[in-house]
Amino acid sequence: MPRYKFTYAVETPVRAQQDATFTRGEFSVTLGFSRPLDPERIPAYTIVEGTNWKKANDIAMEDAFGPVLDALSLYLKAPAMLQNIQSVVKAETGITRKAVLIESHTEFYPVNLNDLAVQEVQNALDGDRLNRPVFRWLRYSYRCIPVLERFVFAWLAFENFCGVKNVVRQCPHCQKDLPAFPSTDREKALQVMQSREPQLTKEKFETEYKGWWHDLRNPVLHGGRRSNSDMRQRMQAAIERFRPAIEDIMQQEVGYSLAYPGTRSNDGVFQINFHHFVEFSCAPDTGEFAETPSVPSFNDRTREPQVDDSVTLLNFDEAKDW
Repeated sequence: MPRYKFTYAVETPVRAQQDATFTRGEFSVTLGFSRPLDPERIPAYTIVEGTNWKKANDIAMEDAFGPVLDALSLYLKAPAMLQNIQSVVKAETGITRKAVLIESHTEFYPVNLNDLAVQEVQNALDGDRLNRPVFRWLRYSYRCIPVLERFVFAWLAFENFCGVKNVVRQCPHCQKDLPAFPSTDREKALQVMQSREPQLTKEKFETEYKGWWHDLRNPVLHGGRRSNSDMRQRMQAAIERFRPAIEDIMQQEVGYSLAYPGTRSNDGVFQINFHHFVEFSCAPDTGEFAETPSVPSFNDRTREPQVDDSVTLLNFDEAKDW
């Protein structure tokens, strides 16, 4: 199978005088302490096999970067968060190579607080209407964090809001009732979802909720399943449905008549990743993994990005099976 070299940004306060390389089974991860990206981030590199670069990326995140950063973070008791992918190159020969380059663009916007909003928040505090864990979990979910962590906090808010109800099931053999066990109140969860999606039937909800519970919630909170791109996409789609439903009800319960109604968290941060598939020239004696060229730059977002003379911008659809 093809081999790929991935470069990621790692947000961490950990610093060292020289690069550090860690191995985990067949995988090797190098942390580029000698050339930090900025005061908060360092680059990290690993090489992984895969049928295409996206499949290899899932393996790199779970089997290479993840365990190394987990081990380092535990040892130092310091955060080491895998952030945005920077570039991908395939093991190739020749003077013409290809690469996937990612430009991460972040903009911060003021989130305005006016006198009316201050009064509504103060009224809620005076009425002691926010003294529940669900509010804290929601607040944590608004941070600018990867989707897996955002799902965890949003789901904890969902479970806390719905509450717990004892469930009694029957033995499949003798049909007698088994001992009751506590679980999220499924009826309350249905009511929450129908408050925003009145057309949602109980049968449809049960199917979707079981998918969220068994395929997303349990693997994250209890382990047992690898995270991959498909799983993270499903997490994002789930968040965009159940979190706004909770927010609508909670804003009404605390008396917020003028609160922000959007489905996307109004966290004041706008992030977007621009993916580029490029072909570029390198020296004849270049090794199997060439140094990637500069990320194409935009002077005007309405025009084609600017590239060096040795770089050709390709259609990103062509990178699907690269």
